Amino acid sequence: MLPTAKCRTFLLFTVKLKTKPSMIAGTSCQIETSALPQHFMPRVSETTNSLSDMYTCITMMTLKDIDLKIIFELMKNSKTSDRQLANKLGVSQPTITRRRGRLEDGAIEGYTTIPAWKEIGYEIFAITLYSINQDIGLQSKAKTSRKRAKEWLMSHPNVIMGGGGRGGAGMEGFMITIHKNYSDFESFMVRHRREVGDLVNSQQTFVVNLGGSLVLKPFHLKYLADAP
Repeated sequence: MLPTAKCRTFLLFTVKLKTKPSMIAGTSCQIETSALPQHFMPRVSETTNSLSDMYTCITMMTLKDIDLKIIFELMKNSKTSDRQLANKLGVSQPTITRRRGRLEDGAIEGYTTIPAWKEIGYEIFAITLYSINQDIGLQSKAKTSRKRAKEWLMSHPNVIMGGGGRGGAGMEGFMITIHKNYSDFESFMVRHRREVGDLVNSQQTFVVNLGGSLVLKPFHLKYLADAP
C-alpha cells in the first residue's frame, strides 16, 4: 500500500562543509532543523560543535507519491523500462525519465540482482552478533578500532552488511554474511577471529541453510512495495 500523503520528506545524506555555522545559512545546503525528528535535534548541534572546521549540513529531499511509486516498481523489478513505468503509473515517459534521474542522484543507491542462491553455489546465510571489547571503547582507541573494523568488513565481499547497533545480552555489533557452504563459513570465521578477534568480547551466530525447507519467506525487496 502506498502512502496517502501527497509528499513525504526523507533524510537522504549528510555533507561536510569547510565553513562556519554562521556561513551555512543562505547557501544551497542548509540545516533544516524544523524538518527533523526531536530525537535527532541534539545530534545536529553535537556534530557541528564537535568539529573544528568541518560542519555537517543535513540535506533534505521531498519525494512525491509518483517518486515512491517509481521506487516501489523498481524494487519489484529493476529491469522495468521508463516506458513500462509510464504505462503502469499513468504518466508520460519524459516525466518518468526526469524523476528517475533525480531519484538516482539521492534516493536510489543503485540497481542489483537477487539470485536464486543455491543455483549460483551459495548455501549459507549467517547473522553474527557481537559484544565489543570494552578496551576499544576508550576514546583514545575508538576511532582507530572503528576504522580497522570498517576496513576489514569492506575488504570481504561476502559480508553484505555490518556495523554497530543495540540489542539484548549486550550485543553492540552485527555482520551479515553469505557463504558457499559450511566449510567456507568456518574458514571465514577463523579468519575473522585471527584478524580482528581482539575487537570482540563475545559473539553469537545464527546460520541459515538457504536451500533448506526452513526458509519460509525468501529474501526480496519487492515485499516492501506492499508495506503500509
